[in-house]
Amino acid sequence: MKTGETLSIQEINRVSGVSVRVLQLRASKEKWSCVDLPGRGRGGRIRCYNIDHLPEDIRLLYNKEVVCNLPTESNTHLLATSPVKTPVMAMSVPQKIKFAAKTDLLLHYTSAVAGAGHGKKTTARDNFMLAYNNGLIYREIFAIVGEVSWKTIEGWKRTVRAGGNLADRRGKARKGKRIITAQQATILMQVALHPNALLISEATREAKRRMAAAGIDNGHNPSTYRRWLTDFKEHNYDIWCFQRGGKKRWNDECCLSIDRNPELINVGDVLVADGHTLNFNTLNPWTGKPQRMTLITFFDMRSNMPCGWEIMPTENTAAISSALRRAILFLGKIPRVVYLDNGRAFKGNYFTGTDLEQAGLSGIYEQLGIQTVFAWAYHGQSKTVERFFGTLAELERKAPTYTGTSIVKKPPRMNRGEKLHRKVFDKVVGGEYLTLEMTHQVIAGWFDEYAHRPQERSKYLKGWAPMDLFSPGRGQGIDPVELTALMWARKGAVIRASRISHMGRYYYHNNLYGRHHQVEVRYDLQDPSYIAVYENGEFVCIATEQDQIHPMATHLGTDKDRAKLSEYCEIKGHQFKIASGLSQQLLEKEVLPAHQQQLARDGVSPTGPSPTPLEPEPKQLTAADEKRIEAEAAEYFEQNEKEETNVFTELEGMEDLDKYEQLLKLDARQVMIPKQWLAFMRYFEQTPQYKSLEKSDYWEEIRAAEAAMARAI
Repeated sequence: MKTGETLSIQEINRVSGVSVRVLQLRASKEKWSCVDLPGRGRGGRIRCYNIDHLPEDIRLLYNKEVVCNLPTESNTHLLATSPVKTPVMAMSVPQKIKFAAKTDLLLHYTSAVAGAGHGKKTTARDNFMLAYNNGLIYREIFAIVGEVSWKTIEGWKRTVRAGGNLADRRGKARKGKRIITAQQATILMQVALHPNALLISEATREAKRRMAAAGIDNGHNPSTYRRWLTDFKEHNYDIWCFQRGGKKRWNDECCLSIDRNPELINVGDVLVADGHTLNFNTLNPWTGKPQRMTLITFFDMRSNMPCGWEIMPTENTAAISSALRRAILFLGKIPRVVYLDNGRAFKGNYFTGTDLEQAGLSGIYEQLGIQTVFAWAYHGQSKTVERFFGTLAELERKAPTYTGTSIVKKPPRMNRGEKLHRKVFDKVVGGEYLTLEMTHQVIAGWFDEYAHRPQERSKYLKGWAPMDLFSPGRGQGIDPVELTALMWARKGAVIRASRISHMGRYYYHNNLYGRHHQVEVRYDLQDPSYIAVYENGEFVCIATEQDQIHPMATHLGTDKDRAKLSEYCEIKGHQFKIASGLSQQLLEKEVLPAHQQQLARDGVSPTGPSPTPLEPEPKQLTAADEKRIEAEAAEYFEQNEKEETNVFTELEGMEDLDKYEQLLKLDARQVMIPKQWLAFMRYFEQTPQYKSLEKSDYWEEIRAAEAAMARAI
């Protein structure tokens, strides 16, 4: 209450609830101190009354009105500072309620005593207090204030007359104030905010040790430091989480969450893809050992429906490709957007056309017309499929080889010293684990049950099952063959020896015979037994994988090996027949006519050979002849050396396979090979590429053919 403050008769009416006319009569009768101030009253003046001179009951009602309308006390305190003092400090809601009850009790007490006749005030006072303290009157006030004596109420009256109020401020003068100095607070924060996340008890001990070493007073009780750190944590929780737990914890506990509304999209608009390591062991068919398999799932965001999945030992592009294909077939249409995990397998060149940060070939999402969105790294909240994987734990816990969804939730058999549980597990499982096929069946069965399970707690499904929303939104269907062709990956390759080398395998087709140039290969990651070959966008053929032949099929192989060898021999014979036939035609149509024309121009008869002339006796060489021959020989060797240098220079831009093949031909012609190229040949002969061709005598055939040509020349 401010000294000298005034109230108009209308303000007193609002505070007390007494009519204006009654208040005016009372003010005139009791001669309240007043002053006329400028305002909107008669003559531009308004009569106001000094609060300090108003009757006690009016002042009590005004004080109650003012204090109860103050703002609730704030919980935000400036560290290591004192609270700001105000004439009437803000109070909490319970304090306001108790203050109002005490004010009402004082008013009732004053009215009861003042209404008694002369000489009867003491009796009226005792009767009032007896009735109140026994709960016979003003029970609501008694429930809040409790039992009091008349002396206490008289003390309240003196407090009000002295200009105070009845607010209970015991212990509030220092609320929010800490005796921790700025230096002590700095050391406490340095220790407590360390990334190693010390316990508060450890942080206080370390802080006291550092204060002592720095000569700073540290005589406070550890509880004082603990309260300061607790208060700092509560009001600076974002800093606490980021410094002690990192960005992941800050994001999970402090950062604002963005709430999506799936009702704004349709079924099939957005598929969410992610991988999940199953929490039970499955027998790996490739290694024969039990391990936790990885489940790749494409999940419809609108209906919470798992559309397609694949189970593999690791998260790879082949598994993702298979899961995406199944999801599209199950959905019956191409999704508009695929929301992907941030992992390397999902961001591979095969899918997005981008190898993490470098542009590459056109990816499968681009071929299918699907837009891709990648989730933030280490931000599981952004992928709705993560919640689905949490529900999947229901199935995982039923598996006999369950390994636990976390370290603290492992089954007892996996803990140290649990011999009995391990014996029971070995007896129940008996070394028999789920196969990959059985795991597929279990997952499919649970997916079907989940799809028909009503989800009452989902605010978007609103009690509907995922299948209820998914079925009306499915597409008309996708041709599986056409979809498979669209999902093929692409790469460049070179046709060599009538076949193409791809991913360590060799593919052959008759249409590849006679070709030696760059082509485009399209292949299916799920089925490596064949590839499609294109040249400049035009289809060439479907080349199938070439089988390897038994080294001694005729003598040591089976009938199947001999039949396969015979088949390949027929192919080679057919190719030779084609080549020789073309050579014969070229000989008859081009070579022989041109030769005959040349003989006619030289005046040589084509009917038969001319008589063999007698060999002249050898001519004796003179010194001049020997010098001329030596000069011609030197010129010849110099010319050959230049030609050989040009040949080796051209090798620099070739691929390793072509480079070795050219060097092998030069070696067969007995051309001198420089040391650096001999070293390259020794290196290449140790590579798998060389050894794979060595099995089919590819290199020996080249060497023999080149040596024969050198001898013919």
